[in-house]
Amino acid sequence: MYRNNKTKKNKVTKKNKVTKCNQKFALCPAAECVLNPFKQKKGLCTCLVENGINYSYGKKSCRNIASYKNKKNKNTEYIYSTFSPILKTRKYKKIMCPAKNVNFNCMNQKCVVDIHDKRKAICECKVTNNEGKKWSTWEKTTKKYNNRCNFVSGSTPIMTAALQKAIKK
Repeated sequence: MYRNNKTKKNKVTKKNKVTKCNQKFALCPAAECVLNPFKQKKGLCTCLVENGINYSYGKKSCRNIASYKNKKNKNTEYIYSTFSPILKTRKYKKIMCPAKNVNFNCMNQKCVVDIHDKRKAICECKVTNNEGKKWSTWEKTTKKYNNRCNFVSGSTPIMTAALQKAIKK
């Protein structure tokens, strides 16, 4: 099934709700986060700004998560956090984290591009406990650090498996 958003290459896998896009996005797997002092159950995560193939998990189409400029302040640009296999080409490896650690779900969350460093975006992500299950994140080293599994963005095994399956197609 194809959606006619920006291009006909935006493929939607209905069963897993994975959408393939080709646009500007925030790459948040492996992002470090802090709790938002003004909003319970939210965190602020520093993510990388990227352009190209990316995957969304959920009910959002590519059009719904496309970048846009603030109408009142043209210097403010908003993008959305998605996933991209470019992590592997940048020597990141997936690591599993214990259920007890705090992680943040950044998928499809709105982010603001840093006006001082256009390579970074600040995303407001949801604090999650992954229903008490293990979860995964990405690390630029092969060593597993317990504190690397705390206060970072990550995903559930179900979301990770769905994204990996869609990328292999």
